Amino acid sequence: MDILKKFKWIYAILGAALVVLLFLIPKEPYEASGAGSAPGPTPTNTPTPITVQIIAEYTGDDVVINTEINTAKLIVTAIYKDGGEERVYDYRLSNTMIRKVGENKIGVYYHGKSAEVIIFGKEELAVTYITADYVGEDVIVSNDVKKKDIVVTAYYNWPEKEPVVLKEANFSISPSKITKPGRNQINVTYERFRATVEVFGIEKEVVDAECHYIGKEAIVGSKLTNEDFQVVVKYNDDSTENVDKFRILNPKIMGEGENIITVTWKDYIFDVPVNGVPKNVLAEAFKDVDLQGASTALIFVVSHADYAKSVICSPIDQKDLKEAVDHVVVTTKYIGYKLTYTHPEAYLEFPILTRVIRPEDYDPDKFAVYYTPNRKTIMAKCNGEYLDEERTQYAFYTYRPGTYALVEEISSKLVTSINLEKQYVTMKMDRNYSIEPIVMPLSAANRDVTYWSSDEYVCTVSENGKVTSVGPGECEIWIEAADGSGIYNILYITVKEK
Repeated sequence: MDILKKFKWIYAILGAALVVLLFLIPKEPYEASGAGSAPGPTPTNTPTPITVQIIAEYTGDDVVINTEINTAKLIVTAIYKDGGEERVYDYRLSNTMIRKVGENKIGVYYHGKSAEVIIFGKEELAVTYITADYVGEDVIVSNDVKKKDIVVTAYYNWPEKEPVVLKEANFSISPSKITKPGRNQINVTYERFRATVEVFGIEKEVVDAECHYIGKEAIVGSKLTNEDFQVVVKYNDDSTENVDKFRILNPKIMGEGENIITVTWKDYIFDVPVNGVPKNVLAEAFKDVDLQGASTALIFVVSHADYAKSVICSPIDQKDLKEAVDHVVVTTKYIGYKLTYTHPEAYLEFPILTRVIRPEDYDPDKFAVYYTPNRKTIMAKCNGEYLDEERTQYAFYTYRPGTYALVEEISSKLVTSINLEKQYVTMKMDRNYSIEPIVMPLSAANRDVTYWSSDEYVCTVSENGKVTSVGPGECEIWIEAADGSGIYNILYITVKEK
């Protein structure tokens, strides 16, 4: 047993030594084929072809500087030693960014071979200059030059970019009016570019004039004044003007019926018919009206006695009148009455000279009379005047039936909204944008607005609403009504660096 144990130990030691020898003996590489080759399948890998040259060609357009090339337009062809060739994609480039205008050399590398491709760089599309041509007619002095009569063309730095005729909103002109007869130079500005057009100015001339009698019925023996006539002058630009410096050669009403009054203005002579009436024809018709507790009485002076009783004044619900009054004035005091007539031909006798008593608690400087046909639409203000020194009797002409309101005006109609053509504007640096707000209502007494910028390091704004971009960022331009109504709107502007 001891001898057997000894043999087992000997065998174990010999086996371990054999394993160590196997690891230490150098191994010969197997042959690729033939006897003694390594077991397993025969390798099928094709040797990599040897590249002897590469050719690079860029098929795209010129590239804007500071942008990358389109590698899809870069064709790289490898030519191999065995005469074969193919387009390859796993090449390397020395640079993909176009840095300058003109030729840019870019190196192409593939499998130890190199080539060079030239790509032309160009500037970013931009206007280089503008031209302007005036295609309109001569303009009368002091009239506006119409932008639609100026053709402004912008030319670009890219030869392939066609010139563009600018829209009227894109350019400005200065001065905008013709200031003198003869040649006037008008500057046309677009961004930082300027061109000049020549517009011929002609004198503003009178082409016609008319004179109308607008006064009350004239009592025999009375004298007329300039306030009783209206001289309207028409000019060669189709504008009209009321002039007040004219003469009345025979202002006195001499008799009943038609009186021919001669009025002169410059070289014009007008013969105006004015109807004279005797004093006893003006009949006063007094009618007290219960205006729902109002402490006043309405007195009507009717110009034609035959129809004095045909004109009826009746009270109305004052709440119905509030909507019409609020359209034109701000007030807390108003009294309304309805004027109708019963005689079928009474309407032929309008206008009717009407007289009212101003309520004692109404300010005489703010007292006024308004008219509305249906108590809903905007009313017209009746022109009138006080007849006495105490300013209690107020006279005006009634031209048609309807509703009339006596009011004490607190203030004129205020602005209710400011609308903008655009709410958001994006600009580049050193550019201008003109704000043209739409102020409503059109009947507002003061439709002026003020402007201010929330960040003048981004944008500044002039008192006329001209915005100038200064630096990159975002800012708000506030447009506020100047009448104290508190109405405003905000234009949001983003300025980009490039």
